[in-house]
Amino acid sequence: MLKGATIIVRGNVGDAIGLYMVGGTIIVVGDAGEKVGDWMSRGEIFIGELYKSLGNNAKEETLTPEDKERLKTLLSKYGVEANVERFKKIVPITLRPFYGKS
Repeated sequence: MLKGATIIVRGNVGDAIGLYMVGGTIIVVGDAGEKVGDWMSRGEIFIGELYKSLGNNAKEETLTPEDKERLKTLLSKYGVEANVERFKKIVPITLRPFYGKS
């Protein structure tokens, strides 16, 4: 239940990464399991390789040039090598998934 930090995972993650996420950024350099971003209401998740499925209220969005630049900056700062062109961006569909559309 991330509320505002930035987390960088240099490898793979399992299922339900970003469950009930309400803010912040998760960057996964490797693969992710099922239900990525399940019930997230804010924030963003970047997956560097493959993911098995998206969770409820999560959608994949195209990376913007600003996203790519921010990824390059963060990964470089922490000495993480990854091709930012391969990343997928996962965001919430709605900001109020339990109460109707926002």
